[in-house]
Order: sequence, then structure tokens, then C-alpha cells
Amino acid sequence: KVTIEPHDALPNDDEFNFSLERSDPRRVLFLYAAGNTREAFYYKTAIDSASDTGLIAEPFPLEQAAGKDFSKYAFVVLNDAGGLTDKTAQDLCGYVQHGGAALVILGPSTARSGRVPLSSGRTADDRTVQGVGFVDTQHSALAGAGRFENVQFFQTNRITPKPDAHVLARLADGTPLLVEERMGEGRTLTFTSTVDNTSNDFPLHASFLPFVAQTARYLSGKEEGPSSVV
Repeated sequence: KVTIEPHDALPNDDEFNFSLERSDPRRVLFLYAAGNTREAFYYKTAIDSASDTGLIAEPFPLEQAAGKDFSKYAFVVLNDAGGLTDKTAQDLCGYVQHGGAALVILGPSTARSGRVPLSSGRTADDRTVQGVGFVDTQHSALAGAGRFENVQFFQTNRITPKPDAHVLARLADGTPLLVEERMGEGRTLTFTSTVDNTSNDFPLHASFLPFVAQTARYLSGKEEGPSSVV
């Protein structure tokens, strides 16, 4: 409670009650395949640079993820996974369906596999150089991230979202860039390009850090808490 003393002529507004959440930072599991730590470095640096996320990114090899307890994490980032083992795919799907969340990042390995991880959807490589045509700035996952002005994408994955999916951002030709889907009690965000500068110049623009931070807040459910201060 915050109070003003001595009271003034309007004492009814001399007190303000607020809630305070005290907690250790929650961990985000960043799964990378085939020793590709570059994107993990970009993502972790963005999370560490953002203020008030309450999150710590933990890079981990996808090849060692079988049997890992995903429920210990705020959400999981599945980075350009390509093919998943049946065990890992089953565990990740179960985690999301029981209320977890995942950020699925697509890249060249995903395009070669032809399938979107955690989904039955197909994907194909697209080397068209283009900018962003639409961003749903009203959605909580993209609040404050802007419209990705002047960002250029050199390689993306073409996907066909499910009928009940929500496309949050599109490229200039109308193809999806960021898609939200529900899986049971959980949700996924699928980003159809990489989060380093090999397939786009996104990390070089001011919208990159707010994008990483806000999607992380959204997937971790932080915005759903009642606290005034974290």
C-alpha cells in the first residue's frame, strides 16, 4: 500500500493498494538441432536485453531432448528442427496440449523435411525477397513490436494455416509470417523464417527485440497475471 501523509483535503485518494509478484526468473527452453547455436545466441541475447520479461533462455541440443521434462519451462522454442524423433514429437505435443506453449521457428532444415514440426502441415522453401505486408498490432503477442518497417526476408517457409488458425503477420505477397494455433489447452506461434540474419535482416531492425520479448511474454502467460508490479 502506498499512502500520502499527512492527508489532504481529499483523503479518499491518499491510499493506493497494489499487488506485487516476487518470483525467480522462469526458464525458456531453446531447442536447436545439429549444433546450430547461432540462432540460440541471437534469441538469448534479445531476451537478456529486454526489460521485465522475467525469463531466461536456456539453449539445449534437440538431439538430447528425448525424455526431458518440458513442464519445468515457461515455454519451448523449437528452432528449425527439421525431422523430430517420434519420442520428442510426442512429448512436445503432449506438453502443449496440456497447457504448454511453443514458438516454432522454421528455416532451411524445416523446408528440406517438408513438414511443420508439431503439426501435420506441409512446408516448402521460398527464396522470394520481400518485406512485410501486414502485422496485427492489436494482438497481445505483437504489442509494441511495430509493423516491421524495412525488414527484408530472403528465405521463408510457405505454409498453409489450418482453418481455425490466426495469422498475425503476413509477407508482402500475402503468405503467412507468424501464425497462432491452439493445441488442446495450449498454443503455438509459428514463425516462418529464422531469428538470425541468415534468412532475413530482422535482427538489424528496431522491431526485432520487441518482437522477441513480447512473443515471449505472451507465450509464457505473463500478461495474464493480476500483478501490478513484477
